[in-house]
Amino acid sequence: MAAVFILKRTQSVRGTAQVRWSARSGSADAGIDFSDTSGTARFADGQRQVAIYVPLRDDLLQEQDETLKVCLRSPRQARIGGRSCAEVTILDDDDIG
Repeated sequence: MAAVFILKRTQSVRGTAQVRWSARSGSADAGIDFSDTSGTARFADGQRQVAIYVPLRDDLLQEQDETLKVCLRSPRQARIGGRSCAEVTILDDDDIG
């Protein structure tokens, strides 16, 4: 299972563009609740959107819902819009047994 973040180009889609991204802890812990990961999102010429996948880890513990963020930086041939970070909530799916 993974948290999926969709990056969209809202200006011209001519040419290539890229932006660095990293997953960060909110109330969820990197390396425990989700993979501590980062990368570069690359847009091909004409491409309007690209997906970022952050693998989630099932720890089999009943706990509160938790959050993680993906933050963007270092754009090339692009600008980051009004927000450089987006947050998602990981819903706990573990039952008391």
